[in-house]
Amino acid sequence: MKFIRSLIVAAVLSTTLITPSFAAEPADAQPAPEWMVGTYKGYNRNYSKTISKQDRAAVDSAVAQANVKAAPEEIDAALKSMETMPIKLTISADGQVTAKMASTITKGHYIGNNQIGWVGGWKSNIIRTDKGMNFSEVGNEANVSEYTRDK
Repeated sequence: MKFIRSLIVAAVLSTTLITPSFAAEPADAQPAPEWMVGTYKGYNRNYSKTISKQDRAAVDSAVAQANVKAAPEEIDAALKSMETMPIKLTISADGQVTAKMASTITKGHYIGNNQIGWVGGWKSNIIRTDKGMNFSEVGNEANVSEYTRDK
């Protein structure tokens, strides 16, 4: 079961989360606010409960494309295991954002109005906290990643 879970997680990360770097800055890219610049460590502790139907369909497709034979409950367990995988987040002064989970890197850019625009077209709302910030997915606000500033 653990081996199947590893295969599922690898398929999900490699197929649904890998995004290329911006070829050019998006038109709405802006410098990041000073308080936001830095490195953070975070988690999406409710990922398996807040994944949208569209994203779940992409996950199921990724697992199938990777030729991993897995029952739905095995995929559910793999998604649940991703909730404990740390995410390293880096935000630079020019507004570029890099999120790394395992060996997967996702890129984005601060676009103003307390939002990050990600390669792939989705956006996250930024909520400042005492210890860092939280990101909530626009259109799926229950999907929240929590980040604490690295020391």
